[in-house]
Amino acid sequence: MLSILHFKTLQHYSQLSHCFTTRYYERDITTAQGQEYFLKSYQSNQSNFILPKQVHGSKIQVIQDKDSLSNNKRDVADAIITNWKNIWIGVLVADCFPILMFEPVVNVIAIIHAGWRGIDQNIHLKTMQHLLEFMNCSIQHLLIGIGPGIGPCCFEVGKEVSDRFEKRSIISAQFVHHISEQKALVDLRGLITADLVMAGIPLENIEIMNYCTSCCTDLFYSYRKEGKTTGRMLLAARLNDV
Repeated sequence: MLSILHFKTLQHYSQLSHCFTTRYYERDITTAQGQEYFLKSYQSNQSNFILPKQVHGSKIQVIQDKDSLSNNKRDVADAIITNWKNIWIGVLVADCFPILMFEPVVNVIAIIHAGWRGIDQNIHLKTMQHLLEFMNCSIQHLLIGIGPGIGPCCFEVGKEVSDRFEKRSIISAQFVHHISEQKALVDLRGLITADLVMAGIPLENIEIMNYCTSCCTDLFYSYRKEGKTTGRMLLAARLNDV
């Protein structure tokens, strides 16, 4: 079985390395030993790896110099941006959506941990906006990969959550599908994609790994299906010297 997946479009860029681990990765990626094994496979080390403390919020961590690298190894954030080369940035997921943003002209990357709470707080749009406003990125050049996450077939929520998405915007309401008075299915992947397209990202610039993690526990970990003790997958990326 596959231990690592890649976004096909983004593999064409020599200045970018990236990967998404599956449950068949050779080590437990949540441990220091597993992360060390991962980094050594790319001739890197722990001092060049940023994995934030994820809290299902919308805070963005920006790495642009040595001080921000050394002082914020475990900063509280659910998105990371860097234009610094040879630094791995990553997030851990198990049903939440991992998103990679890459602007190849100015050479900037961002990685996002997008669960329903983060999506409700617009973390994907806030990260995109930060890239455009503060990192000199072009919306036409921005390439986006959306990794595996829980699909609309399995993400069942109660009325409180479905109401939040219906009130959030006309767009998000379209991705709420009621199955009873108190229950609904929410298409988070569709919502993320629609938000980005409405914000100006060309649809052809978005690549989707169209897996439901809850359906495909033969390949992925699923918090919803397997419980909180299940493993995690890593989405990681690095800008290379080329």
